[in-house]
Amino acid sequence: MNQQNLPGESTITTLWIIALVCVLLGCCCGIVSALPALIVSIISLVMANKNIKLFQANPGEFLAHSYSSVKTGKIMSIINIVLSSIIFLGYMLYFLIYGAFIWTALATGLTNGAFNEFSDDFNSETYEENSNTWEEDVYRGWEEEVDSIANDTLLINTFETDTLNQR
Repeated sequence: MNQQNLPGESTITTLWIIALVCVLLGCCCGIVSALPALIVSIISLVMANKNIKLFQANPGEFLAHSYSSVKTGKIMSIINIVLSSIIFLGYMLYFLIYGAFIWTALATGLTNGAFNEFSDDFNSETYEENSNTWEEDVYRGWEEEVDSIANDTLLINTFETDTLNQR
């Protein structure tokens, strides 16, 4: 009898090695590496199961070491699936928890008005004191060269004076 290797034996071996490398990178590179490792491992497992069924249907046609190589590929694919799933789910959980904390902080800041304090500096009261509106300053800036440093200094000085008088 002329025995041969199982079809796809080398492909299965290559896929589980690639998946293992991606799993190892997944520990440090995160979800970007864990998801491809999961996909490649599933493909390798499906191919290994198909080849094992083929060998069991016709054991005399294929070499025994080819069968053991495919079984090793199946075991390594399962290990890669488990590890990459743990890494993937761990990073997803991390992003969900971290996102919840960020969202809570943003929502609290919006509720308390913490983000409004910057917009209060640019209210119209400062411009009313100088009898210029923001639109007039912009329009005048297009017609003639305006010394923005002097205008900014004036606005800063009036702001400082107003805050000192309030104390």
